[in-house]
Amino acid sequence: MVYKQLEMYTILNERIMNRNLVNKTFFLCALLVLCCFEILSQNVENEVPKIEVKYQIMAKAYEDSIVLRFAPMSTNALPAHIENGVSIEQKVVTGKFPYQISEWTSVNKEAIKPWPLQAFNTEAYKKNKDMLLVAQALYGNIPSSKTDEIGRVKEQAELLANLFYLSLLSADYNVMAANSYGLRYVIKTKIKPDEKLFFRIYNNFNHPLFRIDTTMTFVTYGEWNTPNTPDFLFIKNKEMAVELSWPVNKELYRWSGFYIERSEDGIHFKRVNEKPFLVFRNDTKYDANYVDSLNQNYQKYYYRIQAIDPFGDLTGYSQVVEGMGVDLTAPGPLSLEEQSENGNGIMLKWSFNEKAPSDLKHFIIKKGNYVNHITDSITTIQPGTNTYYYPDKAKVRSTYFEVHAVDKAGNVRASNPVRYFLPDTEPPLAPNGFMAQIDAKGIVTLKWSLDTLDELIGYRVYRKNAVDHKFVCLQEGYLNDTIYRDSLNLKTLTKEVYYAVSAIDLSYNHGKMSEPIKLLKPDIVPPYPPNIVDYKLTDGSVWFTWTKSPSDDVVSYSIQRENQSTKESKIVKRDIKSNELSFTDDNILKDIIYQYTVIATDEVGLESKPSFPLTIKAYTNKTSEDLEVKKIEDEAGKGIEWVAPKVKPIYYIIYKDEGNGMIQHANSGPEDTRYFYKGTKSAINFGLQAVYPNQVKSPIFTASNSK
Repeated sequence: MVYKQLEMYTILNERIMNRNLVNKTFFLCALLVLCCFEILSQNVENEVPKIEVKYQIMAKAYEDSIVLRFAPMSTNALPAHIENGVSIEQKVVTGKFPYQISEWTSVNKEAIKPWPLQAFNTEAYKKNKDMLLVAQALYGNIPSSKTDEIGRVKEQAELLANLFYLSLLSADYNVMAANSYGLRYVIKTKIKPDEKLFFRIYNNFNHPLFRIDTTMTFVTYGEWNTPNTPDFLFIKNKEMAVELSWPVNKELYRWSGFYIERSEDGIHFKRVNEKPFLVFRNDTKYDANYVDSLNQNYQKYYYRIQAIDPFGDLTGYSQVVEGMGVDLTAPGPLSLEEQSENGNGIMLKWSFNEKAPSDLKHFIIKKGNYVNHITDSITTIQPGTNTYYYPDKAKVRSTYFEVHAVDKAGNVRASNPVRYFLPDTEPPLAPNGFMAQIDAKGIVTLKWSLDTLDELIGYRVYRKNAVDHKFVCLQEGYLNDTIYRDSLNLKTLTKEVYYAVSAIDLSYNHGKMSEPIKLLKPDIVPPYPPNIVDYKLTDGSVWFTWTKSPSDDVVSYSIQRENQSTKESKIVKRDIKSNELSFTDDNILKDIIYQYTVIATDEVGLESKPSFPLTIKAYTNKTSEDLEVKKIEDEAGKGIEWVAPKVKPIYYIIYKDEGNGMIQHANSGPEDTRYFYKGTKSAINFGLQAVYPNQVKSPIFTASNSK
């Protein structure tokens, strides 16, 4: 099927080649669609995928004319666009409701097509990059580095798609490029105040391999007065650069790109970007951002932006903003050292790891009671001095110091903190309020109260799996929080787990552990199965015994029996006490092979795997099924009736007792459920016995002994 389609595309391609059109582009587009629908073609044998030819169109009203801009929605439409071009029709809607609506009328007398290749071959157009892009998209050869046919087609398709979208941008920015592309049409007419003009566009190509679609747009009077200038321009100063941002709303404005202009005096502006600045976003509302790199900081510049629309028209300018590059680089790394005089004062000494910055303004000495909250400024030190003496005596609670280097731009670099304190030899107290919880998945949550009396470096959490084991620390370093979560492996035989926590102060004194907390692990481990160790097989029954399960939480056993002939399996006995280790099954049928297993159940209801099976073959001359017999009697005679058993016998034996015991009286067929003895009125009892294959017989059932 694929080769038939390829042949059809090739025939049509040769026809286009004969007309000196873009045969390679057409073949590439056709083969691309062929590849996309190859799987579909194999599933639907007689269906040929069609190439869609569809355009986007928009219109813009001027005071003296209307300009239409349009473009194919994919590269698939390029061959049809080149060969047959497009037609545009117009409908006029006049007045107020009820409106006066005209018929569709043709706008263009001749098809709107791209220029032929030779029309691009002028010196002026060769210097126009936008025109060259259009010519390349229409008539250029698409290169490929692939050697296999499918790989070459795919690579050429990707290159053509990229070239196609770049050429459409050129048509947006350059009126001549749009004209040469056959994607622009001007209608020299003045729209009236009470008119709305609707336009529809379609390709003139007609071929069974193509599906031609129609697209519409409209314009109204006075659109040329609609404001469309970019607004709310914002500037942010950065290091050797400025960042411009402004809101974009595609639902309100048809902007294709932006020009950014810069000035040193706020009067004479020059474009920063040669080509329009593009923002590739799928959303319709966003902020556009543009970064302009500068040669130096603190040189003031003025900026404004201007948008360009798909018709090649420039908007007005935004408001002017001013900014400059600023120094945002903090001074280099700073090292701080301390020397304490037994708690009677502290000498601070600092230095830059590298050369001191040339724009250094001063140093600020800061202190605080917490290492992560050093906020109090003590004094300011001028450049050239790198020491400071703090004369106050140390306290039990620590004081922390930092030195901040500040440059002339206000950038700050903080040194490492140092600690000033009295030596502490007393360990902290054991944490209070220690609590522990465990969930069904084995996640343990530990909590305790924060120690506000001691200065702590952190906590350590410990765990052990048995009361006689040693505690093991669960984390490296020190825990800074009062919550800790642990994850347990529940597939173990131990049921308990113990936790404790201790505090460590800043002098690395280890406090006592809290009182251990014992948790019971959720039981998710099923018990081990028992083992069947002995059995006895007798006429119509089997007895067997088993060992205890190794698991100490077993509360009961269950017996599972499977009929090996029918593969029917069922539990024949449940809730056997854990100290009962034998079972007798006297409900078995002759010549049937049975398989028995024992299942242990623990105290939370988890069941073990079945034990290793015991397989036996039953032998018996008895049946296990009772017969339900009832007396029947009327004036004509006496007899019995019965309920047919589940297992059909080969026949029944009817017994009669007239006072001297049961004697065999008659036989009855396997389908019978009734026997009647006519003409007797004397006292008489009847019995019934079922005879099964291999001469297995049931007991004799009477109306008095049947269920």
